[in-house]
Amino acid sequence: MKNCITCGSTETHEVQEELLMRYKKVQLKVFSKFTICGACGEEFESSDQADANDLVMREAKKKHDGLLGREELRKIRLSFKLTQQEAAIVFGGG
Repeated sequence: MKNCITCGSTETHEVQEELLMRYKKVQLKVFSKFTICGACGEEFESSDQADANDLVMREAKKKHDGLLGREELRKIRLSFKLTQQEAAIVFGGG
């Protein structure tokens, strides 16, 4: 349970909301997570939620551009028995 950043209450709960994200003149649907305080009504995003939301947005952009997502790349990497470093050399990236 996260404490509220405004009032410190532990009466918080995570919410997932569908958002429209503008990218290259189109709107992509993504799900964003954030926390709402039941005591004061404050809405905030934890650092873990921010990281997860950023990942969801990057994956949506990749999918729109016809690129492989991180899970697809992971499956391919494992099927060829490559380490992450070896895969980075083969596929490019860091």
